[in-house]
Amino acid sequence: MHTQPMRDSDGRFAEWKPIEGKCYKCAEAGKINMRVWESNDEAFEDHQYKCFACGATWWIDGIDS
Repeated sequence: MHTQPMRDSDGRFAEWKPIEGKCYKCAEAGKINMRVWESNDEAFEDHQYKCFACGATWWIDGIDS
């Protein structure tokens, strides 16, 4: 479990990949991308989402957080 928020620099990102779905903010479909963030010690894996229509970003913590 995360005991505090982790910095982006505490891990590494995979490349952005387009996914199906709608943005929670602007409801635009087809513009959502996701990338995986893995901590440097490989103990945590989270997912970052971005809407390339409105610029909104959000995170979903992995099962290990």
